[in-house]
Amino acid sequence: MWKEEERVVVTHHDITVLPDTLHVDGEVATATLHRGLYDVLTHVLTARLQGQFHVDVGVLAKDGNVTFGVPFLAFAVGDVRGIRRTPAFTWQGKPVAVLPGNPYKRLGDGVHAPLQAFDAKAVGDYRYHIDVELAGMEGVRFSPVAKDTRVTLQSKWPHPSFFGHVLPTRREVREDGFRSTWQTTWFANDMATVLEGDASTAAYDFGVHLIPPIDTYRLAERVTKYAELFVLLTFAAFLVFELVR
Repeated sequence: MWKEEERVVVTHHDITVLPDTLHVDGEVATATLHRGLYDVLTHVLTARLQGQFHVDVGVLAKDGNVTFGVPFLAFAVGDVRGIRRTPAFTWQGKPVAVLPGNPYKRLGDGVHAPLQAFDAKAVGDYRYHIDVELAGMEGVRFSPVAKDTRVTLQSKWPHPSFFGHVLPTRREVREDGFRSTWQTTWFANDMATVLEGDASTAAYDFGVHLIPPIDTYRLAERVTKYAELFVLLTFAAFLVFELVR
C-alpha cells in the first residue's frame, strides 16, 4: 500500500493601496552656513501630511486560503539623515508607533507604522495624518502618490525656483518670502501603473529649489582682488629672478 502525500504551497504577495487624497501643508525655514568664501543654504521643512485611504481587497476577503499579515503605513524620505525628530503617525484619529525603514522598497528609504489593530478585510475609508520635520539642502520635492495630491508650501526665502512634472497652480513671490500651491491627480501621472512597473517615480516629482541670490558686487570685488594678487605675484617673480642673477 502507498499513502498519498499532501503538499501545501505558500506564496507571498503584496497589496499596495495608494491614498485617495494627500494634502501637504508645509513651512520651510532657511539658514545659511559659511565655509571660507562660500555660503551653503540649508533648510528645515515642517509639514503635516493628511488624507484618506479607501481599502477594498475585493474577493480576497472571502477566500479562506488567503491569510493577511499586518498592514503598514509607509512614508518615504529621499535622505533619512534629514529626519530631525520621530515622525508622528495617526490612523483613524489614534496615534500609532513608528519604526525605522520602509518595507515598500519601490519608494526608497523612509519609515513605517504597523497597523496592528487594522482589519485589512474591512471595506471602508480610513483617515491618516503624518507630522514630520526634515532637514535638507537646496530644495524640497514631492511625489504625487495619491489620486488627488495637493501641496502648499510657504517660506521666508524670497528666491524660489519651481521645477518638476507640474508647476504650482498658484504662487505668490514677494521680497519677504513665497507661498505656492501644487494640485495634481492620477490622471496626470497614473502613479498606480508606475509603481506596478519598473519606471521611476522621480519623473513625476515636483517641488522648489531655494536659489541663493547672485551678489554682483561681491563677485566683482573677488575678481578685482584675485587680479591684483596675480599682478603682484608676477612682479615679485621678476624681482626675485633679477636679485638671484
